[in-house]
Amino acid sequence: MKKFWKNANFRLKAGLIITAFFFIIGFVVYFIPHQDPFLFNTYTPKLGMTAEHWLGTTAMGQDIMWQLIEGVHNSLTMGLIVAAIGTVVGVFVGLLAGFAGGALDRVLTIITDTFVVIPYLPILILMASLMRGSSTSTVILLALVLAMFAWAWPSRQIRSMALTIKERDFIHTAKFSGEGTFQIVATEILPF
Repeated sequence: MKKFWKNANFRLKAGLIITAFFFIIGFVVYFIPHQDPFLFNTYTPKLGMTAEHWLGTTAMGQDIMWQLIEGVHNSLTMGLIVAAIGTVVGVFVGLLAGFAGGALDRVLTIITDTFVVIPYLPILILMASLMRGSSTSTVILLALVLAMFAWAWPSRQIRSMALTIKERDFIHTAKFSGEGTFQIVATEILPF
């Protein structure tokens, strides 16, 4: 670790420090017991920065710092869910379409292209207006809606990579040596 940190350039170090800072705020500080930051008149309205309220309070008596921490937590949670689901589904669909070929490839490509061209911002605005409030289930539900659209681009990229890789000599060698389709996809194509 020391060697990595010593050889890393300034941008990488700064990015890792900033990322660690936000993860600590979103997943460590968030779990310190506190009042619900969205309840009205919890504190004195329009306070400036004090020892108790580091960023002050709103006109409705809400602690601004805890609202910021809640927002960081919700954003990180949503981003991690969307990235995980989008990547896993995109890789699965892309590998399946690229390696299977034929009619299955055409059907999966049409479905993927359909999800690529759907504008998801109006759908998110509609979802946000239908689900007012700030409960955790709303954040997870919005993340699942975003993930429904996030898999399409990775799927296209993985499909194109799988199409080029499946024609290489080492794939033909693996087929001739008796490896099954799943084994070829899992051990030869997926690592790329």
